[in-house]
Amino acid sequence: AIADADVIAYLHPLPEHPAPHLQEVARLEHRPRAPIVTVYTKADLVTPSDRPTVRPSDEVVVSAVAKEGLDNLLDALGGRLPEGPFHYDPDEMATQPLRFFAAEFVREAAFELLHEELPYSVAVEIDEFREGATPVYIRAIVYIERESQKGIVIGEGGRTIKALGQAARTKIETLLGQHVFLELHVKVLPKWRRHEASLKRLGYAS
Repeated sequence: AIADADVIAYLHPLPEHPAPHLQEVARLEHRPRAPIVTVYTKADLVTPSDRPTVRPSDEVVVSAVAKEGLDNLLDALGGRLPEGPFHYDPDEMATQPLRFFAAEFVREAAFELLHEELPYSVAVEIDEFREGATPVYIRAIVYIERESQKGIVIGEGGRTIKALGQAARTKIETLLGQHVFLELHVKVLPKWRRHEASLKRLGYAS
């Protein structure tokens, strides 16, 4: 959850610069206590001459496709993280940052494919992430608010959900440097944006 985070990576496509405030997007009553790093993705879609100026102190420009800016991203996040013990078995479960990025990549792919039909109705939760498996196994739940939205996310013959999965898997594989088996399920979580319990469960509220 945001309230428990040591650092927050806020992903937003560079072609849609500037990013709205995280408090507005996540509907937070207060600014998070953790430092926020705004990560502008899809830099490969913007020519260098057209790129907006970003603040190097708390903004990073990356491209998973071009493998650009990933070292800067790790430095930005790592420099803000406190030292602490390792809480997960590296052969069994992924650390929380990897689960977070996996969910964000799925959500980003959904937004890119469905932004006209479902601009802010999609949420993603990583149900299982086994980093020690070969290939890495990830099961993600894509939540929508109404039953009628299922068909939009799945698409005719499953084409949309397949394209969504392929786009997200490519980014996750680039991040991990390993092959990934990404399994997606679509479920209805009625009016999740209006319910405090749902927002907390999905990490959008403290």
